[in-house]
Amino acid sequence: MTTYFFTDEEDEEFSKRTKGHLINTNCTAGHTRRCVVKWRWSTIRLLPQRKGHPLQMGDKENPGQKIAFWFATGGAGFCISRGLALKMMPHTSGGRLKTVCEHIRLPDDCSIGYIISFKLKKELTIVKDFHSHLEGLWKINHRNIEDQITMSYMCMSSGASSKPSPSRNGCNSVDISSGFPPHVDPTRFLSIHCLLYPNLAMCQEIS
Repeated sequence: MTTYFFTDEEDEEFSKRTKGHLINTNCTAGHTRRCVVKWRWSTIRLLPQRKGHPLQMGDKENPGQKIAFWFATGGAGFCISRGLALKMMPHTSGGRLKTVCEHIRLPDDCSIGYIISFKLKKELTIVKDFHSHLEGLWKINHRNIEDQITMSYMCMSSGASSKPSPSRNGCNSVDISSGFPPHVDPTRFLSIHCLLYPNLAMCQEIS
């Protein structure tokens, strides 16, 4: 399996360490639709973290009617089977996913949910171990960190809107009292890493 890292800025050192597997999307930290749908993915690994109600939107082909569908939050991650991916190809391959995004005027993750739920009539499965920046990450018990599949964070400095966070550093992140100070590790990812791998040299700095 080959892993690629997508980011919004260059990092020569990390690019060398990953043997060129760092890809700069040239997107800003914002969540504009045109930016998030710019990149086409040859593989989509991730399945769902859903909100408590389906997304509703107007049906352009039938004015006055509303359609509702579930979507998987891209920030948390979602997984789709090979069989489902093949069924999705008429709607996603060859730039068609971008066309769908433009048609329904929603980001890529919403559009994927639209294709799966509305076009293909398939149900998404809730996986509670995927975590998005759209949920209250401070509610996750740090004792269960090793059981989680994906983690996320969002700091107010990112420019994205968010509900108020009780976190000490103003970020919506996992609440880990031990680890690096919040000003050193605002995302808490370094502290999570050391919680999982305490014997690493970098983790010995934690008092």
